[in-house]
Formats: sequence, structure tokens, C-alpha cells
Amino acid sequence: MKKQGQVKKFFENFILLMILVSLIQLFLEEYAIIKVLTIDWKNRIILLGLLMDLIFSFEFIVRTIAALKEKRFITYFFYQRGWIDFISSIPLLLLNSGPAALVIFQGNTVKKGVFVFLNIIRIIKAVRISRILRIVRILKIFGKIQNTESKMAQRHIATVTVIGVFSLLLCIIFSGFFILPDTNSLVQTRENDYSGKIEEIITNSELLNIPMEDYLKFSFYGDANIIFITYDSMTIIRNKPDYFIETHYSDDQYSVIKRGKITVEISLYDISVDKAKENLFYLLLIFVYVVSVVLIYSKTFAQTISDIIFIIFKGIKQKDYNLQVKIHKHYRDEEIYQFAQFYNEKYLPAKQKMNKKNTGTESKISFQDITKLKF
Repeated sequence: MKKQGQVKKFFENFILLMILVSLIQLFLEEYAIIKVLTIDWKNRIILLGLLMDLIFSFEFIVRTIAALKEKRFITYFFYQRGWIDFISSIPLLLLNSGPAALVIFQGNTVKKGVFVFLNIIRIIKAVRISRILRIVRILKIFGKIQNTESKMAQRHIATVTVIGVFSLLLCIIFSGFFILPDTNSLVQTRENDYSGKIEEIITNSELLNIPMEDYLKFSFYGDANIIFITYDSMTIIRNKPDYFIETHYSDDQYSVIKRGKITVEISLYDISVDKAKENLFYLLLIFVYVVSVVLIYSKTFAQTISDIIFIIFKGIKQKDYNLQVKIHKHYRDEEIYQFAQFYNEKYLPAKQKMNKKNTGTESKISFQDITKLKF
């Protein structure tokens, strides 16, 4: 039994460590795009995400099997937040890190098909941020919230946190559907803009009898989105060398437009950077919310609810415990403080009086004794 307890403690501590690692990985995945790290580094971070999803999927399966054996799966899944274990593991493995890792391992042989698949479920990329829900389980670190062992306080804080985080996630997903432009539409708009501009250059070059090479240089000079332009196999503009694009850009971060003898390669990287910054903002927003609930609201709840119940319950249960509840003058109209005032002014004096009468005998105060007290 002792060994089993040690294994369980090790497992819980390991999962807590993985939660922290997964949050760091989530940050690094977006940070790598912003700082234009090499594809090798980005792939390592993606594979770390795959490892995290595998671990959390394994955790969910283990907890599910244990709950089924003990015939408490409903309790685990709905009342012990097992559904959070589920949505932050298996769906992410199947719809995000799994396909991404398949591209890394198989390369061009499956890349095209996987990109089509990812485009179909692109909105599910918004659900990647749901991995931040694992931060809810950091509440286990706070085994004693504000020095109280109140399970009610822990459950209440966890519930408030989950509701808040899911509300933010629903807003994020809704905005991704109906308010903010998705990556595909931004890419399509840019490709159309440059295609139209090239068509215009071809037409004007013929009408004005201007050499195409000069017109291209003049039209795209200083354009930060241009990687290179060639005309009749001759390089007109090159802003980034080929090796840099090969080592830092993935296939969905640049586009090639061909019109006759003109080839233009444009960068889409800034679109990825904007999306990465957006995701980091969501991550920071949820993180600040969770920390605020855990560090600020939990203290308020403990002081105004659970600590009061603890004192009153202990005073009823123990003969020699006569500590009064501190009444906050700003909250004295609330029901919990009205109950505490009754405890201080009616119950405790009656209890002490009865204890004096029954000196030397065990004091037993029943519910009927309490109901006889008058306000």
C-alpha cells in the first residue's frame, strides 16, 4: 500500500512537471516563428509538443482505466474534470501535433495531403490554445489554498477557473470564425494583389515600351514582401538568399507566382508572425486570468466563505473551541456573515453557558438546541 502511494505521488508530480513543460513548449512554438528560428529548431519544438500530447493522452487513458475498474468513471470525467484531461490530449494529438509530426518524418511524400487536411480543420488550430487548460491542474500545487485545507475552496476555485478559461476560449474561437480574418484568406488576398500587380506591369510595359527588367525593378523596389524576381531566367531582385528561405521558411510561408517569363516569390512570413503574436496574446491573457483567480480570488473566497464555515463547524464539533468569527463591516449584510453573527452572539454564549452547567460531563449540543435559540 505504501509503495502504491509512492508511485501515485510520483505520477502526479511527473504530470505537474509535464504541465509546466507543455506551457513552455506552447510559448516556444509561437516564439520560434516571431524570432525566425530555423526549421530544425521549429521541428524540435513541434516534436516536443507531440511528446507532451502523447504523455497527456497516456495519462487520460490510465486515469480512465483506473476509474472504470473502480466504477467511478462518471465521477472522474464530469466531477473531477476528466473531460479537461481528454480535450487537452487526444484531440490535440490527432488533429495538431500528429499531422505536423507526420510532415516532419515523411517529408514531401505526404506533405501535400497533410496540408490539405490541415486546411480543412484549420479552425481547430484555435483549439491549440486549449492546451493552456492544463494550467487549471496547477491547482494541485496549491494543496492548501491560502493555508486552508478546504476542499470546497479548491473545488470552487477550480470551477471558476475552468468556466473563465472556457469563456475566453469560446470568444477566441468565435472571433476566429466570424470576426478576425483567417490565415488562408490573408494569403489569398496577398497572392491576388501581387498577381494583379504583375498583370498590370506586363500590360503597361508593352503599352509604354519600357523594358520589362527596368519596370520590374522600379515597381518592386524596396518591397519587403519580395523574396526574389526573375525575368527570362535572369534575377532582377533578390532580397533573401535561397539557403535562408530553405532553412527558415516552411512551405506555407512563401508563395511563387508565375506569369509568362516572370517569376515572383513573395513572403508570407509576416502573416505567420502576426498569428503567432495573436496566439501569444491569448496565452498571456488566459495565464494572467488563472493566476489572478488562484492568487487573489482564492484568498478572498477563503477569508469570506471557507474559513468562516471551518470556524463555525469546529466550534459546533469541539467542546472547548470558542473562537469567534471576525465580522467584516462591509459584508455584514451577506447571509454567511449573518449566520456568523448568530454563531458569535447566540450559539457561543449558549454553548459556554451549557458547558458551565455540565462541568465534568461531555457537552453534546444537538440541532434541536440550536433551533431553540432566538435571534
